[in-house]
Amino acid sequence: MNGMAPGGLAVMVRSGAKKLRKAIGKYWWRAKELAWVRSYHFFDAPAHEGSDYETSASFREIDARDAARHNAAVSTIPLPLGRFSADHRCFGLVTAEGALLCWGWLSGSVASGIKVPWEAGLFLALPQGLAYIWDCHTTPEQRQKGHYRSLLKALRHAAKAQGAGRVLIYCNENNIASRRGILGAGFTPLIRCRVAHLGPISAAQDPKGLVFGGPGKTVTLPSIDSLST
Repeated sequence: MNGMAPGGLAVMVRSGAKKLRKAIGKYWWRAKELAWVRSYHFFDAPAHEGSDYETSASFREIDARDAARHNAAVSTIPLPLGRFSADHRCFGLVTAEGALLCWGWLSGSVASGIKVPWEAGLFLALPQGLAYIWDCHTTPEQRQKGHYRSLLKALRHAAKAQGAGRVLIYCNENNIASRRGILGAGFTPLIRCRVAHLGPISAAQDPKGLVFGGPGKTVTLPSIDSLST
């Protein structure tokens, strides 16, 4: 075979197959980010007063200075410093030493509706009087200890304090741990929503309708808009 060493053809075939698998894999993952369909579950609960969350940590609002200290100490899950505003507030469970165990964002406006980051680069429009919990995180070493459930309970109280009537939260339908924490915090299933994404176009469908958008665009889900208080 033109001077090819014994076994050389097999080596060449294996090498070619390896390169082919690598190339296919690279473009496959790119394709998966360009086109996908995912399902999400929304939950809601009344905002209420009280302090029935079970934790020895302190629940308090996190400001930009707290976030900067956290980011300097913990690089794995940084807090976005540019997000803090009157309509987007961060709250967390904090140890006596000042370390953040978990945190989440609470958005909403009693005076008017606002928009919040959602899926596929879309923004979700919230009606007046509705609070929205999103982008919650627990530090890896503190997971499976009930902190997420306690945080959500406390955030319901914070929503009441800022004048909201109801609180909304959602998760991917495959996120069993998040769903368990949400239900444990007193939320009840509201709707199932499907989001389809194809390149620059996205569509979201809930039980009451279908809406289209793209990166940076704001969509209004009919089922959510009907919760206006």
